[in-house]
Amino acid sequence: MSFAAGFAVLWVFNALAAAVAFSASLAAGHVIAYAVTPYWMISTHSMMSMQSLTALFLLGRVEWVLALVIFIVFGWARLHLEAHTLMQYIMGGVVGVILTWDCHGLGGRILGIDFTSLPVFSSSPNPRSRAVLP
Repeated sequence: MSFAAGFAVLWVFNALAAAVAFSASLAAGHVIAYAVTPYWMISTHSMMSMQSLTALFLLGRVEWVLALVIFIVFGWARLHLEAHTLMQYIMGGVVGVILTWDCHGLGGRILGIDFTSLPVFSSSPNPRSRAVLP
């Protein structure tokens, strides 16, 4: 469900090529969370909301501010419900940012996507420019 939501958000914001890298970061995040959880729990709510925020930021979209609000609301709820400690929530967010920021490069190398055309990585005057599959 979360992967589908990620695809939908990026599709709505006209970022189809970046959706591939974003999905890779979501999948990697789940693998990491499941591997780490037996030893120390990190918040997947935090991780996924920060992955969305980072993807929107990398695409040069102002909607990343909405994702920040969602991150804060999720954090309050998870802490209020005592589902996580503050450090678990923060670490989930850190993992989400790192994975998403890194997957644009990894996805580009594996799939041949030119992520340098994204506004945050280029000097393109068009803020709506987007990466395209070859």
